[in-house]
Amino acid sequence: MDSSTRPIVVLIALIVLFGAGIWWWYGADNTVEVENNGMNDISPVLEDERPDGIPQGWNKTETSLATFYAPASLGSDYLSFQDWPPAVNVNNETFACVEAGEEIDRAGATTLISVNGNEYCRTIVSEGAAGSVYRQYAYAFPVNDQTTILTFSVRYPQCQNYDGAAAEECRLEQSSFDPDVLTDQIVTSITWN
Repeated sequence: MDSSTRPIVVLIALIVLFGAGIWWWYGADNTVEVENNGMNDISPVLEDERPDGIPQGWNKTETSLATFYAPASLGSDYLSFQDWPPAVNVNNETFACVEAGEEIDRAGATTLISVNGNEYCRTIVSEGAAGSVYRQYAYAFPVNDQTTILTFSVRYPQCQNYDGAAAEECRLEQSSFDPDVLTDQIVTSITWN
């Protein structure tokens, strides 16, 4: 390998390692705590208990790590949560984001994004199944010199499987769903235990 291609190979290797780390790092020694969805205490929020800024229809999720609010469902006929409520993972690493990949790659597509002034390293992994596409979302963000990762999955049925008005309604629902904004709303509701 000549010296002009060595930096490119090193960069590609780092990108692949970082992207894979987002999804498969949960058992590593640097993990502080991983929240198991089955261990969460989920409760509906009564109108008089709802904090300012929390939309109606959102549930309160309490874990040993944090308390946060999230919608009970997407309220959609053509989208559905698969891993819900989101899982929260905190790693003993300084926040960093290496942008790379494609959604259909094993490690997915990683992009640095900003939502309402909050910075996230978003990784999306897409996988097709009979009549649907499943997207796994991981949003990494800094908290107290560590990296917190919020993860969840959404099922997107293939709209062309529907006829006429239903196909158009499916396309409209899917195009109007913004997981970035939803994640930012959830993250801003977090209080750490």
